[in-house]
Amino acid sequence: MSKEDLECSFCGRKKADTSLLIAGLDAHICDRCIE
Repeated sequence: MSKEDLECSFCGRKKADTSLLIAGLDAHICDRCIE
């Protein structure tokens, strides 16, 4: 999976659709899901 293909593991938003995407080893979370 390339960096452009990353998406939030919780809501499914693509990296391009978020202000911030925090990447972990097995999961990713966007700024909207953190709030």
